[in-house]
Amino acid sequence: VVDAHHFVKETLCTDVDFGWDGRMYISDWTGDGWYSDQNGTIHAVWDPARIEDVDIRTAQNLVREGLGGQSVDLLLQPLSYPDIRIRQRAYLELAARGKDAETAIGAMLADQAAPPTPRLHALWAVGVRARRSALSAGGARCTTCDGAIVAALADPDSEIRRLAARLAGDAAVADAADALLELLSDDNLRIRAQASGGQSASRADAPDAEGEDGTPAVPDGVGSAAPLRRLRALDKHGPQPRGTGDALPGRRVRGVAEGWQSWSAEPDCPDHWKVRRVRRTGEVKIGGGMAFITTALHGELMGLEEILDRI
Repeated sequence: VVDAHHFVKETLCTDVDFGWDGRMYISDWTGDGWYSDQNGTIHAVWDPARIEDVDIRTAQNLVREGLGGQSVDLLLQPLSYPDIRIRQRAYLELAARGKDAETAIGAMLADQAAPPTPRLHALWAVGVRARRSALSAGGARCTTCDGAIVAALADPDSEIRRLAARLAGDAAVADAADALLELLSDDNLRIRAQASGGQSASRADAPDAEGEDGTPAVPDGVGSAAPLRRLRALDKHGPQPRGTGDALPGRRVRGVAEGWQSWSAEPDCPDHWKVRRVRRTGEVKIGGGMAFITTALHGELMGLEEILDRI
């Protein structure tokens, strides 16, 4: 930050928005304190040195003319535009083009030498396309899009991996299960969080309905249908501890998860262990309290052993 100072004072601001003309619009309560006199004011604030910026004029033209008539190659250019509203309109239009835009979007996403901003928005387009194909009447998935999301999970750019982990869950990409499991050990904690939510949602039969911006209309990582495919990590590595969690203050438990291949199969564990099913919140009930395990295992059965009591 080069300079930080108050440039608008003595207003009772109730909302702020930016117009396509480069001005910031502020709604003012206009009254004696918080007692309204039934009048309101809208202030327009702008920087005279930037008001004629070519980017502002370009944005006005794009919004006025719309993006529907632009070719796929031209639609790739706004993915780098400074105004995020233009970038969002561009990737949503690319997603709406379907198969006609898949090659161009995939090439942009795969170009690791390209700037990160257009690559991220190309990935958004892929994610929207993947969700919409899975939600279509026929239910035929966009295998190209699913494959691009899975490939992005191993991208060198941490932001690409993070977004890919989110989109894998948003679009219920079952083929991403193994890659998401690997990302639970990523050095970036934000990636681990997205991978955890993505794992649980990627096991759903279909993604949740989406909002106007192409993102799910429900919180991230929440799948709406029964599992489609179990994560198969334990097929290769066998049963192993999945970590510890606090059941009650001063109490710790040790758990091992199985049942990846069967929703109802009980874990093979000693008789003195307690078997509990992980709730959607990632918690299990034990010892009169709740212990957080991970949301990635919601719906799965776990064997729990108390290893320290009230210590």
